[in-house]
Amino acid sequence: MKIFSEDDFTECPAISTSNQLYYFEKDGRCIFEQDRPKLFCSTLGVSQNDLLNIFTHELNHLLKSRIKSHGRIGTNGYWLRNGLHYFTSYLQDRFIYESQQAEMLDEVINVFQTSDIMKEIKQLDSYRFSYPLQSYLRTLDFESLDEPFGYTLTATMLEQFWRNTNFKEQIKRPLILGNLSIIEEDFNRMVEDDLFSSFADSFDELENPQATEESFTNAVLFIRDTTKIYQLHESFSMKRKI
Repeated sequence: MKIFSEDDFTECPAISTSNQLYYFEKDGRCIFEQDRPKLFCSTLGVSQNDLLNIFTHELNHLLKSRIKSHGRIGTNGYWLRNGLHYFTSYLQDRFIYESQQAEMLDEVINVFQTSDIMKEIKQLDSYRFSYPLQSYLRTLDFESLDEPFGYTLTATMLEQFWRNTNFKEQIKRPLILGNLSIIEEDFNRMVEDDLFSSFADSFDELENPQATEESFTNAVLFIRDTTKIYQLHESFSMKRKI
């Protein structure tokens, strides 16, 4: 079975599937079969910096999708988790219904986590290693290695939140362990409102081809306002601890 074609790599030269899911109907029931994780990279026309970045990006997706990665919903449903991205599929009235949440927020978080990993790799430039690692390191442009790669619009919207709050430290362990409820509860506790779902939905709206000018603008404003609220409450909380 051919999973990807060359056309799949026109937008991004790497694709990972942490929870490839196949399903079919049998006797009125939905039978699910899960495939092994896969990571595909194309090296055609890709710089060494970009190749290392996208490989790390996709590998990071896989690492955050091994624990609490999938499960059944009743007898005819299934859920999958890819980091913060949560996907459901279920059979009802002989039709497969699918839904997902936090897809773009998960992607842009992965962009910045990858950038942070690249910062650590940049430190290797001050060391000397044996061949072939030293030879490979010489192919990299260390000056631009940690620049965020991909999802430019959503990355721009998240950057202030990511760089100027403790959010990235608080989600590291829960994302690996699949404790998504902890991430949502901690976020809502910080902003003193149930805003996490709407915050995540706003990033999906930024990449929604069906978005109107009004819905797009509202999403931008909501992300900015929620970021300010989070920063304000976090700053106040830290001052109280001191």
